[in-house]
Amino acid sequence: ADSSGSSAKSSGSSSGKQGTALFQQDVEQYTALYVEEGGRDEAAFLTGVGALARHFGVSDWEAEPLTWEALGRGLERSARSEAERNAYAQAWTDGDADRVRALGRGSAAAR
Repeated sequence: ADSSGSSAKSSGSSSGKQGTALFQQDVEQYTALYVEEGGRDEAAFLTGVGALARHFGVSDWEAEPLTWEALGRGLERSARSEAERNAYAQAWTDGDADRVRALGRGSAAAR
């Protein structure tokens, strides 16, 4: 858990850590809704996550493990089968080991 530089990333936001926490909550909810509705446009989904990041002043969200943990929590809270959740996880992480691990931590935390 390397948190070096994480506070600098949110320096453009007046809300700091609170903004980051709200961003993670919104990502979790956005993910659960997207999956429950059977979303199939991964590019549009990830663009939506990026829009949430901009709204909350979170830069470089793709490199932030907490974003992937929030995605994992949202996936786990959806009513989809494990196979379907795994398919979403694979599409979003593109096999990136760090992202896969963070997503797994989020899923485990939501169980």
